[in-house]
Amino acid sequence: MDSASSEVALGQLLTVLAQRLGASACAVGILSRSQGLTQAFYWQPGQPPTLSRSLRPLLDLLELPAVRSPLARTELLSISNFSTLKQASALPLPPDAEDESGDLLYQWLPQVPTPVQESTRDLSAPIAADPDRLVNWSNPGSILVSKIRFQGWTNGVLVVLKSQPYVWTELDMQLLRTVSSQVSVAISQIQLQQQVQQQLQAQTLIERLTSAVRNAWATERIFQLALEGAIATLQVERGLVALYKYKDPLHRGRTNSHRSGVRITVESLFPVPSSTAPAPSASVASSRASAEEEVASKPSFQLSDCGLCQQVFAHPDLAIALPSYSESQCGVADLAEPIQAAEVFDLATLPSVLLVPLENQGTVLGILVVQQRQPRYWLPEEVAFLRMVAAQLSTAIIQTRTLRQVNSLVDERTAQLQRSLDVQAKLYEKTRQQVEQLRRLNQVMEEFLSTVSHELLTPLTSMKVAIRMLREANLAPEQRDRYLEILEAQCAQETRLINDLLTLQKLESQSAMAQFQQLDLQYVLRDLQEAWADSLAEQQMTLEAEVPGRPLMIRTDPDSLHRILTELLTNAKKYGEAGSKILLKASLDVAESVPQVVVSLTNMGAGIAPEEIPVIFEKFRRGQGATQKAIPGIGLGLALVKGLAAHLSGAIAVTSQPLSGADLWKTCFTLTLPQSPDLSR
Repeated sequence: MDSASSEVALGQLLTVLAQRLGASACAVGILSRSQGLTQAFYWQPGQPPTLSRSLRPLLDLLELPAVRSPLARTELLSISNFSTLKQASALPLPPDAEDESGDLLYQWLPQVPTPVQESTRDLSAPIAADPDRLVNWSNPGSILVSKIRFQGWTNGVLVVLKSQPYVWTELDMQLLRTVSSQVSVAISQIQLQQQVQQQLQAQTLIERLTSAVRNAWATERIFQLALEGAIATLQVERGLVALYKYKDPLHRGRTNSHRSGVRITVESLFPVPSSTAPAPSASVASSRASAEEEVASKPSFQLSDCGLCQQVFAHPDLAIALPSYSESQCGVADLAEPIQAAEVFDLATLPSVLLVPLENQGTVLGILVVQQRQPRYWLPEEVAFLRMVAAQLSTAIIQTRTLRQVNSLVDERTAQLQRSLDVQAKLYEKTRQQVEQLRRLNQVMEEFLSTVSHELLTPLTSMKVAIRMLREANLAPEQRDRYLEILEAQCAQETRLINDLLTLQKLESQSAMAQFQQLDLQYVLRDLQEAWADSLAEQQMTLEAEVPGRPLMIRTDPDSLHRILTELLTNAKKYGEAGSKILLKASLDVAESVPQVVVSLTNMGAGIAPEEIPVIFEKFRRGQGATQKAIPGIGLGLALVKGLAAHLSGAIAVTSQPLSGADLWKTCFTLTLPQSPDLSR
């Protein structure tokens, strides 16, 4: 007969008994040798038999003084009228029954309140109502109570209750005895099946813990697995794992002087209190963000504040059991007197405690604790099982700490090697950068020499040819004028080159002078538009000036401003696409503390690579391919623009972006000048 069929049979026996006796309610309390009263079967009219862990209705009756005291000394108790307490004589115990004292009854009738909200299992279809809702168990009319015995020891109690007074007959009592013998067998079968199930659960848990340790799970996961499994196997209400932290890293000595240096922290608790459990909707990010707060909120206390933990510290080879045994048990400490416990154990609510040390070579690493509300006398096999779980946890702790130390050493050596590699990499990178810089400088120097040679020698060559042709005798007046124009143009080009170098030198030495005047940018830009119209028309390019509808006044040096705009227009003409438009725009920015005049020049054509933008305003810097494309210039124009802008207390910036769908870039130079510069600077 399996557990399920035994429970069905027990429910059927209870139903038949209740119907035969015309009971208002019936109950069977199931007793365990270690735990006392653990479960109860309830029957009420119109309700199916219900197996429940809610003991309160039955205890309300058994704890009545008129029931509890006589029942400790008799096998069968009958009370015909509770209102007058006319109690029938107690029947004697059978000859083969072991002597039971009132103390033993106290063991299986709990002294503390039993939790009301417990799991209930209906043996038929619907779940029955709570048994205490329809019958007043603490104030019945009449009761018939029988102890249920199996092989000489009590394994249950059978109660028949009527709401009205009733004189129980000898036939009633005989029927109760007959049913009790059958009920005892059913209870024995249920308990045997539960023991087998408990052993299977214990074996499965040990196998899972062994696998978890072998696979190097995190200790937090192993602790949680152990607590969940131990609670399910032992049918207790709470479990926890706490670790000892020593000031002395070698854990030497167990004298009182060393106890003050030990702190105990609860690392894992199951079930987790609802106040600390994470909300179901909490995101992974928020859970990680609160990880440090959870660690900080772990309960902890000094070893000197907990007598239970001190016992473990002094005797790492012994378990601690509460309530203590009347007879000594191997491997369990003998607590001769009440002992102090830390607040985290909450002995007032959970008085039954089994505490097993986590130890390694005589050193206490921590404790594994299980607790329950109902008084429980822990069996040797239960202590042995919890010791096996504790051994697995101790192995996991030692393994984790060893791995952590190994990883720390590996990380330290890796960090040292990485630092060495970083230094070598930095030296290599520094050398590479220096080589690259030298290469770029050499390339710039070659381009500069090539450009300067070209820009200096070309005008001289042209002038030399023109002079030679002018010495020829028979020249027409038109040819003579043409050669003179060539001489004049090339001489002017040489003069501009020399003047640019001189101007740049003055700007760098800050010896250039400025003559500030009040100007209207409307007229300045329109004059430029007219002056450049013919020159730009040679390449089918146009210049569009966009200025505000009202005067835009600025106090600045006209020559410097004109030179900046001329250089920018020259640059736009050189690199602009034939047939494109150049946009020259001016505006006033009053967002700054000092109003700023912003002049921008935008053109379409060859662009500026992103890596060239930071150096485009340096001396003798030219864009990629400028020399190969024979674009005139030596790279002084934009350097002059930057120097002149700084000379006017302004700034110059550039952006260049490729246009989608075309091999062109949009390049914009932005000149920012104060509307009224601070001439005192």
